[in-house]
Amino acid sequence: MLNQQLDVANVMPFEQPTREQSPEELGFRRFVVTNRDALALPGCTEVEEVRLGRAPVPAFELHSVPTDSTHRNFKTLRVHNYMLAQGDDGTPVLLRGLNSNDGKWQIGAEVYVRGEWGEGKSLKT
Repeated sequence: MLNQQLDVANVMPFEQPTREQSPEELGFRRFVVTNRDALALPGCTEVEEVRLGRAPVPAFELHSVPTDSTHRNFKTLRVHNYMLAQGDDGTPVLLRGLNSNDGKWQIGAEVYVRGEWGEGKSLKT
């Protein structure tokens, strides 16, 4: 079994909303999943933080994996839980890592994204 750990030293602390603050007031944009494979983020150029509902999703996890058959030598790999990519039509999309729910989004789930936005721009511009 792989040894999994979060690299908390390289992750910014998540800003938690108060009862009076909504995620939108903290700079998040709300999206509802309609496609299990990719979450369209029109105009997004950079993702800073992702939440499923109000639960933060770490950008990555560190996994220790053996480098030989003796299982005495290990290497630490940084495995991303999500990644900003470009869809077939040029729209930015958020992909989910294979270690995060097998790379699938749940239909109807609310996803909050904080990042950089350039309205109407693709990742190429």
